[in-house]
Amino acid sequence: MSAAIKRVQAEQERKLAAEARKERRQTGEIEALRGRLRELEASQKDKEEEMKGLRRSLRQKELSLLTGAPAAAGGGGQGGGGGLAQFL
Repeated sequence: MSAAIKRVQAEQERKLAAEARKERRQTGEIEALRGRLRELEASQKDKEEEMKGLRRSLRQKELSLLTGAPAAAGGGGQGGGGGLAQFL
């Protein structure tokens, strides 16, 4: 084989190796982004569940104020009544 052919082959091999390194790096970056996205989605789901619970609690407390009934979770206390219902 001539020296020119060997040089061309060596250059092609260097280009292929560089392209392979680039693809591996990009694949790693993609996997890292996918992992971060999964974390954010899980966090968002947790936050949505927390918001649902807070809304539920808020509705219960608002309803207890309107009806004069003690709230189901830690509200009201003894004495019954009270709230806005006594003024309506």
